[in-house]
Amino acid sequence: RREILKCQESVDVQACPGSGKTTLLVAKLALLAAKWPSSKQGLCVLSHTNVARIEIERKLFNTTVGSRLLSYPHFIGTIHGFINEHIAIPWLKSSGRHIEHIDNHICADRCKNLLYTDKSYSSARYYLENQDRHSPDQTIRSLCWRWDAPELRLSASARKEGKLPCGEGAATYKQLLDIKRRVSEAGYYMHDDMFAYAEQAIAQNPVLINFIRNRFPVVFLDEMQDTNGKQIEFLHQIFPTTACSLRQRFGDSNQAIYEDRSFETLDEES
Repeated sequence: RREILKCQESVDVQACPGSGKTTLLVAKLALLAAKWPSSKQGLCVLSHTNVARIEIERKLFNTTVGSRLLSYPHFIGTIHGFINEHIAIPWLKSSGRHIEHIDNHICADRCKNLLYTDKSYSSARYYLENQDRHSPDQTIRSLCWRWDAPELRLSASARKEGKLPCGEGAATYKQLLDIKRRVSEAGYYMHDDMFAYAEQAIAQNPVLINFIRNRFPVVFLDEMQDTNGKQIEFLHQIFPTTACSLRQRFGDSNQAIYEDRSFETLDEES
């Protein structure tokens, strides 16, 4: 613990359940906050779940020094929250897009409602209802965007590799694509949609990465074992060790809820 508190190098910290990883991270954050020199650059603390975020914020709030990290220029939140606040939402707004809700269930309900109430989608409904392996409800409720340069394509978040039960040349695909477009234009998005828009933003404006890195020279990632491969790859693109003054990741690979082990090999150069 002393070694980790004193460590000023980019490293990965692995420890068993109940060993106090988050408590140690909070202590380190408080130490850094006491001597943080900038009013425009901040610490970035990312976690996989809101539970971990709330725990970190609660412990920091109880200390005068730590509470400084709960406001600008610092960021403490989930990976999705960071992507939304600093990349996807500004990108959508700058493109003139309306944002009503970012919620999987609400967005899925809107897609399902169009499928079953709009007669122009009758062929897609018939096709999906006659699929042996996938229910129409499962398909329509998992529609999301994925970034496949140079454009956004339709995917299915609940399926392996995001594959839909029909090819892109099929009439069903085109109708599902139209449903997704209508729901998005009305301002309803899934969480995976925001990752796709963030990828689009960076692909079309690579300079965004430089602004983000300049704003957050020091990055901490908690619950690294629960972060999936897509999130890890995206975070590595933004915050590789070579671009950070300090980047430390806390977790336990033996606790991973995903089978993906990308985080164990992605930073071999560090």
